[in-house]
Amino acid sequence: MQIKLNIDGKEKTFDTGKQTADAVFKAAEFEDDWKKITTSLGRLKAMTAQVVEMYGNQFTEQDIRDGLGAEEFGPVMLYQCFGVGEKVTELSTVKND
Repeated sequence: MQIKLNIDGKEKTFDTGKQTADAVFKAAEFEDDWKKITTSLGRLKAMTAQVVEMYGNQFTEQDIRDGLGAEEFGPVMLYQCFGVGEKVTELSTVKND
């Protein structure tokens, strides 16, 4: 997976590298924990912490807060946190003709 952040006035692209099956398990664990959080701020902080961890601490929570526009924050963070699981679901879904 990749994420683009504006850091020090420059767009920088970060890559998680090849993700193992463990990433799917971590995404599922994150989703279970995320559902238990009852505040908006708690969910925002959990998402940013999850993304920082996913990318091996290549950037900080503050880099995300400063590096994404307000309108793109939600979609980008939701995709980052839940995208791995969605891709697995898409690949494992058998369509009947």
